[in-house]
Amino acid sequence: MNLLTRWNRQLANDSTLHVQAYYDHAERNDPFTYQNKTDTIDIEFQHGFMLGEKHRILWGGGYRNAQDSTDTHLIPQNVLPQIFAPASRNLHWNNLFVQDEVPLGPKVDLTLGAKVETNIYTGAEFLPSARVAWKVADNHTLWGAASRADSGSTAATSPPRPLIFIQTAA
Repeated sequence: MNLLTRWNRQLANDSTLHVQAYYDHAERNDPFTYQNKTDTIDIEFQHGFMLGEKHRILWGGGYRNAQDSTDTHLIPQNVLPQIFAPASRNLHWNNLFVQDEVPLGPKVDLTLGAKVETNIYTGAEFLPSARVAWKVADNHTLWGAASRADSGSTAATSPPRPLIFIQTAA
């Protein structure tokens, strides 16, 4: 199940405000191995405004919480039983960012930005970025970017929980 809501507001002086929140509930049940349930809540906001005549500033932040639990099916048909330790977790991610978009010419823009993100796997991460966009035609833009990114580790993609395999006698 997924729920998503967004709120956008045009403020004074060409300023914008954007707030988004979503909830995701996922379940996986393999009758021969394990059952997993994950609930994720994500909230983010962004505020954009002009600084002087040329600089478009966008800044914001976000928070994500994921709670998951895994139960193992220890049944004779399970040829390789496994136990997830710990069986449940409560994970948190936070981020703050700022970027500045400035025109270099009538059809070329430069965007410089930085994000600081925290998670339980790697702690605080500094994620800078730079992008140049050239508007070749009204409906065509050519751009290039250099960024440092974090994979956004999640409970499903990260290996922090050891698997304990149990050998059963025949």
